[in-house]
Amino acid sequence: MVCVDGLWLGTWARFIAGNRLAPFVPTPPEVCRRLLQLGRLRPGERLVDLGCGDGRLLHAAVDDFGAAGATGYELNSALVRIARETATANGMCGGVSASGCSAGCSAATARVVVHEADARQAAADGSLDTADLVTLFLSTQGNKALLPMLRQGLRPGARVVSFHWEMPPELQPSEIVRMPKTGAAVYLYENVGDGTASSRISTL
Repeated sequence: MVCVDGLWLGTWARFIAGNRLAPFVPTPPEVCRRLLQLGRLRPGERLVDLGCGDGRLLHAAVDDFGAAGATGYELNSALVRIARETATANGMCGGVSASGCSAGCSAATARVVVHEADARQAAADGSLDTADLVTLFLSTQGNKALLPMLRQGLRPGARVVSFHWEMPPELQPSEIVRMPKTGAAVYLYENVGDGTASSRISTL
């Protein structure tokens, strides 16, 4: 996998070819924090990051917000390896198999679990069933592709936050905030599982 000046070129090639929901673009640390703040992630809750890249949101959720668990889905094997190694080094495990991981824990006890799989696998795995917050930094078409799964898989009360890209217009955000300097938007969607939402706009 070629990374040039922070651009993971293979992920862009696969996205253009229609084999990824989005290319990998690293989420800035301040955006990671804002996503989790806007999503109101509370200690003991569970996060699912669809398209988790190098796992930075997963680690922030557990380390900084006290999440009970954070599960990520990522297609790129090099990024998955980075996310798992970081989780293991920080004592969060990172393993996904029933037999455990290099840190000796199981998928059931790991606080961070990274699947090398398409984001759409989250429904089949049952990850959405227990998710309190889902995070997205994908693309317009990526969000559109995942919306039916989110509607069907999320329980009432679960929240979705998306950086930069809105969901399809039939689902309106309940809140929009904009990052300082760049003006990039972060969208909060509530009650996605039962299809209701209202909208208000605020600034940081």
